[in-house]
Amino acid sequence: HDNLYIPKTTEAKNKIFKSIEFKKNTIEDILNVLYLENIVSVIIEGGKNTLENFINSNFWDEARIITGNTNFINGLSAPKLKGNKIENFHFSQDLITIYKNTK
Repeated sequence: HDNLYIPKTTEAKNKIFKSIEFKKNTIEDILNVLYLENIVSVIIEGGKNTLENFINSNFWDEARIITGNTNFINGLSAPKLKGNKIENFHFSQDLITIYKNTK
């Protein structure tokens, strides 16, 4: 996605679409746009690479890990967190574990 850059802002009802240039500071650029829009909370739901980029950049406060009861033989392993485990609880058949970043 290195060439993806649309230099305009589009508004539609209660949505604002911002374009950023995908380069080495992509996460910082995303967070800067959110800050300028006074957005102070965001949920990142992505694949392994997206999540690892936020984790490794230390741009996270809380993580919620949902573990189901199915073991997959193939595929990518989940990212590893370095934080304090603060809570475990069950929701239906899933285990929810909450971590806080120790920064």
